[in-house]
Amino acid sequence: MNNQIIVNNSDTMEILDDFFNDERKRWNNFFENLKVDHPLSSVFPDESLIDYLDSGKIPIGNVLDIGCGNGRNSVLLAEKGFTVDALDISDLAIEKTEKLARTHKVKVTTHRGNFFNFNKNKKYNLIYDAGMFHHIFPHRRPEYIDSVCELLVDGGLLAIIAFNEKMGASISDFEIYLNRNMEGGISYPLEKLKSIFEKRFELLDYREMKNMSPEDRAFGHDFVSVSLWRFNDSKN
Repeated sequence: MNNQIIVNNSDTMEILDDFFNDERKRWNNFFENLKVDHPLSSVFPDESLIDYLDSGKIPIGNVLDIGCGNGRNSVLLAEKGFTVDALDISDLAIEKTEKLARTHKVKVTTHRGNFFNFNKNKKYNLIYDAGMFHHIFPHRRPEYIDSVCELLVDGGLLAIIAFNEKMGASISDFEIYLNRNMEGGISYPLEKLKSIFEKRFELLDYREMKNMSPEDRAFGHDFVSVSLWRFNDSKN
C-alpha cells in the first residue's frame, strides 16, 4: 500500500500512477518478449512520416521522438537531416534505437527516462509521438500537453499516431480508474483528439494510417490514425 501523503500536485500524480503497472518494468518486459510478427518489431518508419517528409509538411529542424521504441522513425528523421533526440522509458528500447542508428550510420541522441521528467531546456520544431499518447494515463494528459507546448517553438509541430476505434479501448476515463485498467491503450477518435488539443493547437491533418506490407518498407496499420498539429502560443 502507498502511504504517501498528498501535499502537492506531484504527489497526486505519483499516487494515481501507482493505480497502474510500473511503466519502465512494463515496457522493458514488452520489448524483451516482442515477437517477430508483432507490428512493433518492424524496423521501417511510419508511412505517414515518409509522406509528411516527402510532401514538405514537416520542415527539417530539431525533433524529439517520444516513446521512440526501436528507433525506426528516429533513424529516418536523422537520415533526412534532422537533429534527433529519442526518448523512451524502456532501457531495452533505447538499446535497440542505438543499435539501429549504428546500423544506418546516423546520429541519434538517446535519452532513457519518463517524458514528464525530461529536461525542458531545448526547443524543438517537431515532437513525434508514434504510439505513446494512447498509453498516457488520463490524469497525465494536461501535463503531456503542457510539456509538449513548453518543448515546442511557437509554430512547432506535434505528430501523433494513436489508436482509433478499430483497436483502442472505447471506455471513459472514469471506467479506467474504476477498473484500474487501461485495457492496452485508449481509443482516440478525431472528436476526442480535438477536445484535448484544439485549445492550443491547430489541426493540419488527420487520417487513418494506410496498411502496408513488408515489401513496402514502411510501417502501416489502419488500427491507428495519424494527426498533425501546429502549436499556436497565442491560443494559450
